Parts: sequence; structure tokens; C-alpha cells
Amino acid sequence: MPRHQYHPPPPPLLKTEDFEELGIEIMKLRQCRSRRQLYRKFESFFGAWPFYCAILWNALRRSRLLEKAPTAWVNPRHLLMGLHFLKAYNTEERSAVTFGCDEKTFRQWAWFILSIIAKLETKYVSHS
Repeated sequence: MPRHQYHPPPPPLLKTEDFEELGIEIMKLRQCRSRRQLYRKFESFFGAWPFYCAILWNALRRSRLLEKAPTAWVNPRHLLMGLHFLKAYNTEERSAVTFGCDEKTFRQWAWFILSIIAKLETKYVSHS
């Protein structure tokens, strides 16, 4: 009898608030005086507001491009890895410390996410 490979359910659709919480965790923010301050810090760290991260994540999810992940456990943290890489262009060592992983893991997910973002329709991505 053939073995069946386990396939986890697709990643969930997310809201702006989900990315706000994840961003606060990654940036290690204790407290923000206002949502405006949070968005300013989030944008300086990831290059986009949480609202646009949610739109991008949900577009990737609907396009089924996330199914081409090197492992089946793709999550929103990986999207933020790719966006942070584009924004900060730090060394892999420094970015890996920021995200609490090793350099190979950071490189794998950042480049995977960036490659599938590039494959989105021109509705979301401009090649100019």
C-alpha cells in the first residue's frame, strides 16, 4: 500500500492586525504611543504598512504560489523576512539574529518569498 504524504492545510488569510502583532513581536517593541507611531516603525523596518503586508500575503495565498515552498510550513513571518531583506539589505547574519533563525533559514525564506512576489500579476508588482 502506498504511503500518503501529509500536506498541511494552506496558510490562513490574515488581517492587518495579525501583521501588526507579528511586527511588534519581531521588532521587540514594548509599547507604542499610537497606531501612527507603530505604522511608522513598521514601515521603517519592513518597507510597508501592515495593511499592505496583509494584502500581499492574501494575494500570495490566493494565487497558490505559496504551495511551491521548500517546506510546507510557510508562514507570515517569512513574508516579513523577505520585505525586511529588501528594506534593510543587512548581512544574512544580522537579519537572522533579528528573526531568531540561522543564516541558511533566513536566506532560504527571504529569497523564496521574493521570487514568488515577483511572479504575482502586474496588479501587485511593477517591473519598471
